[in-house]
Amino acid sequence: MDIKKSGEIFAGYYINSVKSKIRPVTILANGQMDVPKDTDLTGILYPGILPGEKGNVIIDGHVDSYTGPAVFYNLKKLRPGDRIIVSDKKKHRLIYTVVSTEVFTPAEAPVERIFSKTDEYRMNLIT
Repeated sequence: MDIKKSGEIFAGYYINSVKSKIRPVTILANGQMDVPKDTDLTGILYPGILPGEKGNVIIDGHVDSYTGPAVFYNLKKLRPGDRIIVSDKKKHRLIYTVVSTEVFTPAEAPVERIFSKTDEYRMNLIT
């Protein structure tokens, strides 16, 4: 699937009654991960690990905007045991279970751990 043409990898996800579409984003020239301009959308690092593949799936989104809460506004409410459901256009679902939550300032974020390769199936949600 050529996600650059379709603009969509997975149709969306569902977290604690929040639904959002997922769009591909890249690493910018300054080394930061891009984020969708639309604050109701999430971005997935592409090229990168896709849901269902071994490794760290990286999904980002905004917490708020000039007009109010954004897609990841309630991310702080996630708790271990909560489920994150990712589905494709054909309604196939992948379920990730929250193992832990951590909050870092940009300067303190363990970038290597968040973006590194792993043999586990992981999803990291970042804002």
